[in-house]
Amino acid sequence: MVDHRIYKGIFYLPVLLILSVILIGAQPSKLLGQEREEPELEEMPDPRSPYTDGLKNGIGFKLMLNNYGFGVGTEYRRALSTQSEFVINLNISNLKDEAEQTLQTFWGQQIIPNKYNRVLVAPVTAGIKRRIFAEQLSDNFRVHIHSAVGLAPSFVYPYFPDPEGRGYRPANLPPYDVFQGWSDGYFTTGLTGELAIGADFGENFGQLQSVRFGYQFHYYPDEIQIMEPNSPIPGQDGFDAQSFFNSPQITIVLGTNW
Repeated sequence: MVDHRIYKGIFYLPVLLILSVILIGAQPSKLLGQEREEPELEEMPDPRSPYTDGLKNGIGFKLMLNNYGFGVGTEYRRALSTQSEFVINLNISNLKDEAEQTLQTFWGQQIIPNKYNRVLVAPVTAGIKRRIFAEQLSDNFRVHIHSAVGLAPSFVYPYFPDPEGRGYRPANLPPYDVFQGWSDGYFTTGLTGELAIGADFGENFGQLQSVRFGYQFHYYPDEIQIMEPNSPIPGQDGFDAQSFFNSPQITIVLGTNW
C-alpha cells in the first residue's frame, strides 16, 4: 500500500510551487525598492548678462512708433549690476493732437484740417532698466522693466501763415511745408516720462538688440495750441490748447556693448 503521506505531499506540491513563484517574483521588486536612490539635483547656473562678461557700457540707435508717428533717438546704458542698468535717452519726434487727420489732394499735397501749429519735441530722460525673471528665463531673452523721467524741449511753429491772427486757415490758403514758418516759431519746455516692459535678445552680449512696449507722456505748464483756436463757421468753437499728451509706444534699439 502507498503511504498516505505521499498523497499529502503530492497535494501540497502545487501550493508550494505557487508560493515560491510569488516570493521569487516579489523579492526583486522589494530589493529594488530598498536600493533605489533619488537622483542628485542639478544646480542652475547663475544668470549671465553683459555685466558678468565685463561689458558695462552700451550705446544704441532707436526707432520709435507711437500715436504721433515715427521718431528716432539714441540711448546710453551703464550697467550697475548683473540685473540693473542706468539709462540716458535722447529722442526726436513730432507731437500731434489725437484729433488730427491727414488728407491728400489730387496733386499729392497733404493737408491736415484744423491744424494750427506743428511741434517738434526732443525729450532727454534718465532712468533705470531692471531685469526680471532672470532665474526662470534664458539669458538670450532678458526681460526687463524700464522707467525714465526728464525734460521735453520743444519747438512750436505755425502750420500756415496767419499774420492777421484769425486763428483758422481760410480754404484758399495753402499750408506751409515742414521747412516753412520756422522764423515765426518759439521754444517751450515740458516734463516727460516713460514706463515700459521689454527684452534684450541674443547670446552675444557685445551686440545690443532690444525692443520695448510702453507708455510715454509729455506735460507742458504753458499750454500748446496745436489745433485751430477759432472756427470759420459762425457760432462754432475752435479747439482748446493742451498741456498733457500721452501715447503707447514701441521702441527698437540696435547698438553695441563694451
